Amino acid sequence: MTFHLLVDISAHGFGHLAQAAEVVNALGRRLPGLHATVRTDLPADLLDDRLRVPYQTRTARLDPGMVMADALTVLPEDSQRAYAAFHEQWLERVQAEAREMAALAPDLVLADVPYLSLAAARQAGLPAAALCSLDWAGVFAAYCGHLPGAEAITAQIEAAYRDARLFLQPRPHMPMDYLNNRVEIGPIAATPDAPQALLRRKLPPAEHVVLVSLGGLPFPLPLAQWPERPGTTWLFPGEVPPRADMVALKDTGLSHIEAVVAVDAVVTKMGYGTLVEAACQGTDILYLPRGDWPEEPAMEAWLAANARTQTVTRPMLERGELGPALDAVTAQPRPSPPIPSGAEDAASLLAGWLEDPDTALPNSR
Repeated sequence: MTFHLLVDISAHGFGHLAQAAEVVNALGRRLPGLHATVRTDLPADLLDDRLRVPYQTRTARLDPGMVMADALTVLPEDSQRAYAAFHEQWLERVQAEAREMAALAPDLVLADVPYLSLAAARQAGLPAAALCSLDWAGVFAAYCGHLPGAEAITAQIEAAYRDARLFLQPRPHMPMDYLNNRVEIGPIAATPDAPQALLRRKLPPAEHVVLVSLGGLPFPLPLAQWPERPGTTWLFPGEVPPRADMVALKDTGLSHIEAVVAVDAVVTKMGYGTLVEAACQGTDILYLPRGDWPEEPAMEAWLAANARTQTVTRPMLERGELGPALDAVTAQPRPSPPIPSGAEDAASLLAGWLEDPDTALPNSR
């Protein structure tokens, strides 16, 4: 039996794709006839790197995300203006999106986590599920709730999320207490087929290899000025200066998740994708706290119980002064890595729903 899945993915960083792709892949293993239409504004090569089911793409931006100065800094006033423009003539926007969805005729809509998709699916009479560790209502309210017009916008976002039959929350996640359709699932993290020892052979020989990956938003670093750390090689997703101790990920033949497994430590920002993937692989973590990001309290509590972590500051990262933090993290006792069961948890629920639309779904909170 064939099934058509419509997958709408936020393009605010890469973490939404990291979550959604693992669920889609797990669903494809359960339902070999599954094919997907993926709508997002993310680069095509990222989709190819993550998705393992037949799919077609449509370029679309289905939520404003947040307007950022860089990978760490939200611009509240600019974000408020972006949301105000997005919500202008909201009902007309929902109706237009519903017509487009109806023409695609999916068996199920999965959104991580554009709320317009869920409101439109309800309008079009299509079954829909949300999937995410955060919700844009909570994020928007945290940064913009004090600004004019924010209350009405937040109410429309919350109503759209309530339109989903399920809101699947992979651990760790924001509370989202206003929802009565939320269902908690395990952590979501990709797992490469190849063992760590085999992947490590693709890296330059070094006592320590550290991946520096700050996600899909700009965060330029003066790498040429970083001090050398004896025995350490630095790995970066982007371009690197001509230094023997710095390597571009593209030159290793490793995917991003393979690199997370192969290296000794990752340096990243607060956010779901790389942090949870590293924790589930037992890779040490240095991360930049953001202070005001609404996911941070739940994420930090979960990391404290499940990974060896150390915080770093922005000046430390910009100057490349990461040696003391690396020493501190390796001195910690190593906990057992958490099992990333979330993709299979979600796929089990969604596969049963696709095969029998009248199936009883778990009780939401």
